[in-house]
Amino acid sequence: ALCQYFANTQNAFSSDRYVLVGGWLNGAWRDFYGNVPNNLGEVLDATDPAENPGFENMHALAQIYRVLMYERIANYWGPIPYSQVNNGEASVPYDGEADMYHSFFTTLDAAVAQLNSNKGGNAFGNNDQIYDGDINSWIIFANTLRLRIAMRISDVEPGLAQTEAEKAVAAGVMTSNAENGDFQCTANSWHGIPRMIGWNEFRMSSAMESVLTGYDDPRVGAFFSPCVDPEFGEYRGLRNGYEIVDMAAPELFYDKLSRVGPKWVPISQADVITWEILMSP
Repeated sequence: ALCQYFANTQNAFSSDRYVLVGGWLNGAWRDFYGNVPNNLGEVLDATDPAENPGFENMHALAQIYRVLMYERIANYWGPIPYSQVNNGEASVPYDGEADMYHSFFTTLDAAVAQLNSNKGGNAFGNNDQIYDGDINSWIIFANTLRLRIAMRISDVEPGLAQTEAEKAVAAGVMTSNAENGDFQCTANSWHGIPRMIGWNEFRMSSAMESVLTGYDDPRVGAFFSPCVDPEFGEYRGLRNGYEIVDMAAPELFYDKLSRVGPKWVPISQADVITWEILMSP
């Protein structure tokens, strides 16, 4: 459950036991392809320098964001429709992973070159919800994205990965949280964790309990809440992969396990004001 940060407490489905839920996978696919390609396509078309001279920087930012979005789902699904999305055809071919990742690097090359050539140019200004039009921050963001992509391919193309990683670091990558690429969620755009809280179907995993309490990590109180029932200790996790028949044991009841921290638990929809991190060191 979520990389074993959490453990499933719901016995109605088996997603915590390596059983995929098709509806969830299909939903992620539909959400992405039903929104991102069209929205990004409109921005790319509206900022096309050939039609709109002076929009070069905005077009470069849109290209960087496109790489960010597609890199994420290429890592999730593998081959996906990419280069010919929005081509107006009923059938769109899938791109292979190697072609996509090589294209990501090429796209970042062009975008960063444009931004470096005109750091004072128009870049959405206050309408940029991530960096308020700060070109230097976007260059660092793109370099860090290049480093992330290089790490993704390090086992299959180690030579290219090393070249691109060294290029990214030499050009300057994120080194502190002050450089994070993030935006503020609103009551109409929830962070993913609060959106799931209402189902009340997961608790802290025993893996997280072991790491956070074992190293006396001060972040434990931000991530999780103490058990309601103090008999079982301050923080207590659930082992991933419990069989359904075993999950009815009294010691596994909700009040005997740690829920997520209060920061993530909304009292009402308007209370959910958190930050969505797109990129961090």
